[in-house]
Amino acid sequence: MKIRRLIEPSSTFIFIIFFFLWLPSLFIYYSKLYINLWIQTSFANYDSAALLFFILTTISIISYFLGVLFWKIFIDNNTNSAFAFRKLRLFIPRGVFAPFSPTPIKYFNSGLIRILSYISVFCIFGYILNGGFQKILLLGSNMSKMDFRFAVTFSDENSGIMALLQIARRVFLPFIIVVYAVVLTFDKNLDKSFYRFLTFLFFISCVITLDRAPLITFLLVFAYLWFLKVKIDIYFMYKIPLLLVLVMFFGGAMTFIQHNLLVFSIFDVFANGLEFLWRRVWAAPSIVGIELSTHLFPVDSTKLNLQYSRIMALFGFERVGSQSDASIYVGPVSYIGDIWRNLGFTGVVVISFLLGALISFFDYVCRKIQFPYAAGVGMMTITLAFYLTHGVFFSMGVFFQIFFMVFFGIYSLTYYRAK
Repeated sequence: MKIRRLIEPSSTFIFIIFFFLWLPSLFIYYSKLYINLWIQTSFANYDSAALLFFILTTISIISYFLGVLFWKIFIDNNTNSAFAFRKLRLFIPRGVFAPFSPTPIKYFNSGLIRILSYISVFCIFGYILNGGFQKILLLGSNMSKMDFRFAVTFSDENSGIMALLQIARRVFLPFIIVVYAVVLTFDKNLDKSFYRFLTFLFFISCVITLDRAPLITFLLVFAYLWFLKVKIDIYFMYKIPLLLVLVMFFGGAMTFIQHNLLVFSIFDVFANGLEFLWRRVWAAPSIVGIELSTHLFPVDSTKLNLQYSRIMALFGFERVGSQSDASIYVGPVSYIGDIWRNLGFTGVVVISFLLGALISFFDYVCRKIQFPYAAGVGMMTITLAFYLTHGVFFSMGVFFQIFFMVFFGIYSLTYYRAK
């Protein structure tokens, strides 16, 4: 099946922010979903925190659009501002690029992709050999479910090895597999063995910590590839519920496994999967953002100013562990919640504006380079967006991914331009 489309990074990014932050924050505030949450506080305080989070999300989206507009007017098309306004299709979405001709594929240069693949293999096997395999052997032991979860998923031991694993499975392998898959779509004669090996290794890396998010990332990669190829029709609409069922099944099953519970029924799996899909995937970024950001740090509060952020470990500060008392200040509250609790209103506006300009740069890159690499940039944009909605902003993982995407964008404009 041929590749039919490539989503603009800027459109993909804003859709994820809109659907996984703005809509949930709007629903939570107007439905008062927070009235039974675990934090003991007054209704008025929580209501104010929910409203503040919704306002910040709205402001962030507006600032993002301004960043996109700035890039398209003053950088991408600085010789004709009127043309730039007509080309800005986010308000009336263009949706997709036309597919590139398969002709540039014969110029495919896999040198960098191979190097990144070998690095990923090294990172994953490094984790397996430095405690990862031993942790899996704890499955089925007599450990309590919470002790098991912290021992396997949230252990602070060998944080450097864990960081390498995260780089491999969150940044490199989703990008690599998409690039290889698109190339193989155009050229049926290429050897598929290395691609299959990487896919298997990617799956292993996503399940070895018994966490749900990496497994959903694995499904997301192949859902993205399917979407690039599928024809948009009634048959397409039938397949979307199937993808949701897969997310529910794997998310529900892993919910039991990550707590060392190996006896469960298919009904239990789908019941937990529905809860996972609704609460953890869709509503949690806003709920936790309200609980641990706008509620703890109201408008007139003193902000953290990066005091506990893990990115500061690069500058000699102590890394805040998952089980330390200060872990409440590094919890996954979405990028909006993280920026707010650290830098306040100004930080939300400025950083959202810069994100708009940055993602627009990736739009420019995708228009100029060969299609397989452009598809890979699209996948990296998706993983970055979910990293930001379901995680934090001031973390080494986010900054590394942004750095790598900028590096690859500049590198690809030099070596991977469409002929």
